[in-house]
Amino acid sequence: MTGVSALNEQAARRLAALPASSRSYVDPLAAIAASRAREADRVHRLVLGRPRPMPPVDTAGLNKQERKAERNRVSRRHAEQLKSDRQYTGKEATPETLRYVATKTEGGLARLYTTGDINADQLAAAEQIAAAHQRVVGDVTIAIASLEARVDRSPQGDGSFYEALGAVQTEVAYTRWREALEHPAVVLDMIVGGLGFTVAARRNRMAHRRAKRLLIVALDLWPRTLAAARNEVDPATLAAAHAGIL
Repeated sequence: MTGVSALNEQAARRLAALPASSRSYVDPLAAIAASRAREADRVHRLVLGRPRPMPPVDTAGLNKQERKAERNRVSRRHAEQLKSDRQYTGKEATPETLRYVATKTEGGLARLYTTGDINADQLAAAEQIAAAHQRVVGDVTIAIASLEARVDRSPQGDGSFYEALGAVQTEVAYTRWREALEHPAVVLDMIVGGLGFTVAARRNRMAHRRAKRLLIVALDLWPRTLAAARNEVDPATLAAAHAGIL
């Protein structure tokens, strides 16, 4: 897989060189290709934990000195990206998620974040849990729970396999996370239902402080459970499951 930034830069240069009459046809195709490259890059680094590969250097039309300067520029940029990747452990929220949760104002969880009772990583974990809950609940009506049935086995090169792998890992993590909770109902009332901890505590007949403590414990448990699921359900495990039914 090539670097996403390099692909975008090359696509932009080639698009600019085309006649104006041809751009309306090529531009949507370039956007689709760039979108697929971004998703494949996300899965490659964040789901599989693999290092970012060195992107290709487009030196077409450059002299020797310009080619050397371009290679050095790409190399420096790649080194900075690798450093940033190493600093991201998977436990904290991504920069995009942090920006999102910082601007979200509604809901009991957002109020806890505003008052400093939970941090941005815990709020981001709540967002991931809510998304996983909706996915699992939506799949309840499907009477198939095996790993091999959840991934399209047709050969594709657009990252669909790894996107589905990430979904399976999240579902496994959610199931185990919920089983580990002392009182899942009150926790889900706050995370999925959007209730404040005082309302959730009253509904479940428990003290306010206890409901709040259960919430924080659950949010802190999620990253560890998700990391364990990603280690257990890897591409080799999924491939073995597929081989058993082929």
